[in-house]
Amino acid sequence: RAMFLRWHVAMPLLARVLGYVPAKRLGWMEDTPKGVALDWAHMGPRFEGTVRRGRETLEGEPEAEMLARRFGQVRAPILALGIEDDPFGTVPALDRLLDYYTGSERHHLRLAPAAIGQAEIGHFAFFHERFREALWPLALDWLRTGEPPTRPLDALKHRPADNPRAARGTA
Repeated sequence: RAMFLRWHVAMPLLARVLGYVPAKRLGWMEDTPKGVALDWAHMGPRFEGTVRRGRETLEGEPEAEMLARRFGQVRAPILALGIEDDPFGTVPALDRLLDYYTGSERHHLRLAPAAIGQAEIGHFAFFHERFREALWPLALDWLRTGEPPTRPLDALKHRPADNPRAARGTA
């Protein structure tokens, strides 16, 4: 209930009144631009149902279908790093997101906060300064090498994404 009020009442109200969401001052996350906050406030579990509803491209294609098709055209390896206590980045949510990228080699890794000595991490804390040493290298190593991170070994659980193209070596 508190999360609903924050995302669907407070954030859009603050965004409209102030032109941005002063989320850092509120202890929520980083300050958020108005457009991003309003998009998030109206977003549902599947973007096709909420983003750009009813709009078409100049060619007459529904814009949501065009966006989904374009996601499928991406040809880059993708790493989704989910945190076990993230109420938004759940296994089904990240799997749903990865399903859009049908042309990419996809990796879904899960991290338990306890594995790095933390009680919680949540959705927004991955890039907080306090996790600079423990978590940032996971993303940095991926960007440098293109290989899924393997440390901390006991913390990461690899969830292979259903990716026939990658399995055939054609991704």
